[in-house]
Amino acid sequence: MKMSKSLYPIRTKYEPLPLRGSWRGLLFLTLLPLLCACSQVIQQRSADETKKAVADSLIEHSYALFDSCQFQEAILVGQEALKAYQAIDDSASQSDCYSHMTFCHQRLGDVESGIEQTLKGLHLDSLRNDRARMGSDYNNLAALYITAQNPKQALPFILKAIQMEESLEVPEKLSIRYGMACEIYTKLDSTAKALQYIQRAYALDSAAKDTVKMARRLSQQGDALTAAQQYEKAESSYKQANLLLEAKHSLASLCINHKQLGNLYLKMNRTADARSHLAKSADMARHMNNRYVLQQTLKTLSSIESNDHQALAYLRESYDLSDSVYSEKTSQMMGSQAARFETLQKEQTIREQQYKLERQTIWMLLGLLLATFFLILAIILIYILRARSKSYQSSVHLLRKQYDESISQLLHKNMDAASEEVTEGHVMDDETDILLTRLNQIILSKLSDTSLNSEMLAEEMYMSKRNLNRRVKEITNIDTASYIREFRIQAARRMLSETSLPIAEICMNCGFDSPSYFSRAFKSATDMSPSVYRKTIKNE
Repeated sequence: MKMSKSLYPIRTKYEPLPLRGSWRGLLFLTLLPLLCACSQVIQQRSADETKKAVADSLIEHSYALFDSCQFQEAILVGQEALKAYQAIDDSASQSDCYSHMTFCHQRLGDVESGIEQTLKGLHLDSLRNDRARMGSDYNNLAALYITAQNPKQALPFILKAIQMEESLEVPEKLSIRYGMACEIYTKLDSTAKALQYIQRAYALDSAAKDTVKMARRLSQQGDALTAAQQYEKAESSYKQANLLLEAKHSLASLCINHKQLGNLYLKMNRTADARSHLAKSADMARHMNNRYVLQQTLKTLSSIESNDHQALAYLRESYDLSDSVYSEKTSQMMGSQAARFETLQKEQTIREQQYKLERQTIWMLLGLLLATFFLILAIILIYILRARSKSYQSSVHLLRKQYDESISQLLHKNMDAASEEVTEGHVMDDETDILLTRLNQIILSKLSDTSLNSEMLAEEMYMSKRNLNRRVKEITNIDTASYIREFRIQAARRMLSETSLPIAEICMNCGFDSPSYFSRAFKSATDMSPSVYRKTIKNE
């Protein structure tokens, strides 16, 4: 007789738990504010990216104007880019704008405006403790002081820049700082230190295979050698620099190199060569609108020009440029800035400490917020999981109980049939029937126990093992161990034919150690494997 599917509830899915809908809603309400905040952040970032793209295009255009020597126009476009970066609070890009406009003002000879721009950039970078950009700011200040013929006040700035770059270990920037230090020490007549720094710079640029920078270092080395009165070596350095710069079409550096080579030839009393190189430098400076270099070159040309009319023209042009390059107001400003340098260092140290403290505070607050959020989320999840676990355990307990009852009903129903098949052909009196019934009940109650043996049965029957074996053999012609095995096989046959339980589960329910042993024992008794037996019964 086949059993209905309702007898095997373990094979069916349990009903949805009542908390399933509510915990999802609770989790959604918890995460909703975070999702809204994330959406606002994404929208703001999208708007900022659009504004940043506009600002980037402006600063790129300003760079292009600088490269074409349109410095005044480059400043105007750079100011527009600066406003755009300020609108999105991009302080790093603001600093880049200030640095770029510093170079523009320097090329125009406006040292005062250049210093103002550099100090603004330095203020932003110090607030962010951006040591790389601060190193560039100090280098720019040193360059502006050199432009104003004030190397003594330029020295502390370049040494500060070198200190920062050495701590960051960025070779391409460090070589620039060493080159600037060489220029300053050259003007301070410390040629030994100048040559020492320029050798370091040239080694870094040579390792990087940067031809333009190598040429600039050779030109700076020529300046130091000229100051050391090693004119022939200086001439060689300048000429090597000229070849490299002409090959790379580096007009700005080539202009300065021609000026320096012309000044060297004056010291060597080679006036014609000096005039030729200085004239080239003046033409390049006019083309690039580099007032600083042009003013210096014209002043020198006026002193060596044999034509009085031309010399006067050079001198007038030089005086006109001198007023725009360097004024008394600029001199006073630079002096006050140099006096403030030590104060600036102290303020910078304080700002660095404040910046670190602010960062630590922000990270602590963020960590606290995240910890609070995850704590609340964990509490909610624990509550949900505990509720689901209790509901699940109740469902499993109910299903297991139903399952055990169905198996027990099946085995009890077929106990008599299994006993009749084992004792078939034997006549039994009342005493024998009682003994066999008791024996079957004990085996049935412990059917899934793989350790069930003759000794355990004898104890349960309150008989000795020997006496039990004798009585079982009289009734069935087999010993107790064989009777237990036959009982297990008959129970398995009933389960295979009347249930849809997996074979592995039937194996465990009938007390076999493993599926392989069960398969061998079943095949030995029936000449068929469990799976084949089930198919055969179903086909019948």
